Amino acid sequence: MKRKSVIMENISVIFIIAIIGLLSCANPYHRNYKSMLDRWPHVKMQLSDISEAPVPRLFTSKDLKIDSMNLLEDGYILIGKSAFKSPPINEEQAIKQAKEVGADIVLTKKEYVGTKTESIPITEYLPDKRSTTRAHSTFQTSPTAQPSIAITEVTQTVSGESYIQYVPKDTDYFNYSATFWKKSKPQIFGVLARNLDDETKKHLQTNRGVIVKVVVRKTPAYNADILKNDIITMFEGEPVSDTEDFFEKINKHAGKQVKIKIIRDNKPRDITVTLRANLP
Repeated sequence: MKRKSVIMENISVIFIIAIIGLLSCANPYHRNYKSMLDRWPHVKMQLSDISEAPVPRLFTSKDLKIDSMNLLEDGYILIGKSAFKSPPINEEQAIKQAKEVGADIVLTKKEYVGTKTESIPITEYLPDKRSTTRAHSTFQTSPTAQPSIAITEVTQTVSGESYIQYVPKDTDYFNYSATFWKKSKPQIFGVLARNLDDETKKHLQTNRGVIVKVVVRKTPAYNADILKNDIITMFEGEPVSDTEDFFEKINKHAGKQVKIKIIRDNKPRDITVTLRANLP
């Protein structure tokens, strides 16, 4: 009996896991989710270990580009995204996916793309059929009595057959998109940068440097008035080769005061910044 009990417990666990898996697959935000952390594995080290709230916050966006930039400037990091076409769904499913991946905020957008007429199968049933048969028989109560007639009625009911009828139905379709964000740790410097493009390299006559694309609010870079599109060429007396070299220099000088050379509006500038200490 003990062995049978263990087997039943194992079956129950497998059944529960299977149900959870089916529920996850039913969530289109989960089914179409793409992690950005697989693409940028170094970002994992910048994520905060603490969630901002027990339940992720859901925001509906009219312009994902503008709202995403605002989140970046507030110190959030894009950890994943999801996009799909579907009839109307409950967007609360986006919160479930956000909770599963550890996001603090999920930004969603829905755009109507068209209406499609589809045939919906409906099962109909024919009415039950009834038939009654009569049987006649004669009998005598005694040899001298007149014959009597007995009538017996038997009623049979046959259930009506089922058939499928296809009914046209208009279904609205929408493009759904969602981005999932998590708060970063306090940043040492506070910018997002990319390598110089070919046009900028040609204009500056150099392959070295990085261009600032985002300045995070309330960070050393923000307080030192580093601006978007500033080109950083030198960091504490050393030339900046590319983004990898740039962030290595930031980590190397964490907690120190450094001098940075930038180019803004085609004019060189010197800026002094006190970097935040590197938190574990």
